[in-house]
Amino acid sequence: MKLLARIIGRHKLLIYPFYTVVIKHINPHQKLVPEILAMIAESIHDLIPPDEIHPIIEKVIDQYVSEQVDNQVITIAINAIWEICLRQPAGITEAQLHHIVNFWLYKDKSVAMATKSLVNLFRDINPALLESKDRGKMETLEMK
Repeated sequence: MKLLARIIGRHKLLIYPFYTVVIKHINPHQKLVPEILAMIAESIHDLIPPDEIHPIIEKVIDQYVSEQVDNQVITIAINAIWEICLRQPAGITEAQLHHIVNFWLYKDKSVAMATKSLVNLFRDINPALLESKDRGKMETLEMK
């Protein structure tokens, strides 16, 4: 799967069944969480329709971005979502982004920093997805 993910990402191939198979491997009992998430992020490119990416991000959020999960796993998941959004910004919905932004003031510093990096990414590429309080002063002034 790693090889296929790398080939899909580098050559910008559209192999939609790959993502349905990958979704099955995203579960909380997975021992290789960082490798699976890195593989998913590596296989995403700008030609993939956002409808194929939404379920992947939703599954990652459901399984790994919650307060019941270890802080390191939350950080890895948010960083993987950051990497996916860097490659395909339309891959995340507004509701999914708002759920992640709620971790901005999380008690663990690494989780908070990963969330801030995701917010900063969206301040640059698509500030309309963020709430006005999260956009920053300059972006809010420019949108008016």
